[in-house]
Amino acid sequence: MKKIILISIISLFITSCITLYDIRLMNDLKKVGIISVMVDSMVDRSELQSKSILGSILNGKKSKFDMQVVSENLKKLIFDNFSSSFSFEIEDEDNIINNEEYKKLKNPLSSIGINTKQPEGYLKLTDSDAKESKIILKSIPNIDGVMYIRAGYKIEKKTKKFFGGGTAIVDAYINITVRNKEFKGALSLTGIGKSTSVLKYSGNNDIDTSNFIDACNEANEKALENIITKMKN
Repeated sequence: MKKIILISIISLFITSCITLYDIRLMNDLKKVGIISVMVDSMVDRSELQSKSILGSILNGKKSKFDMQVVSENLKKLIFDNFSSSFSFEIEDEDNIINNEEYKKLKNPLSSIGINTKQPEGYLKLTDSDAKESKIILKSIPNIDGVMYIRAGYKIEKKTKKFFGGGTAIVDAYINITVRNKEFKGALSLTGIGKSTSVLKYSGNNDIDTSNFIDACNEANEKALENIITKMKN
């Protein structure tokens, strides 16, 4: 069942979020606030013929890896390396997550059952959460749009040894959605990126996670570059 859910999530990234909603609305945006950065806790390991694992990837010693680190790194990558790549300005992070109205908000009921990790200080919001988003837009008058970022990850098998085990890479699927002051959809794009760092897995399909963070960082960067390229085309 988890495998089916994961495949559905990644299929949604690929097929339903690849076009601009309204180019005119996007061109009218001057400054946008990133109000949500969500990283799926469940990593798709289906290519290794092993069950996906909620909240961690297990290696041979059964140690756990917290996807919280991946969410923090993704946020940092966007603000540090990609904020100037958009056609609009990105509001300072502190002005969003330290806004009093933002801090008063709770994760909406719609977020129940969504297994994600968020960077510290961020709410679990999607572009369907109109009530919360409109409160944020109203409380921060110098922004005329809000951005939602969602990322999912898959382990892609690359090589397989004759006696079991092999190597794999990480695929990242990142969706960026933007709504304007009137909560109309201005932009929705998905980027896909693959890591250059390689992960090793054993004959029983347990993964050595020592390179996992680096692999996610590389895949995230390429997925975001893919999104920026789509925006400019």
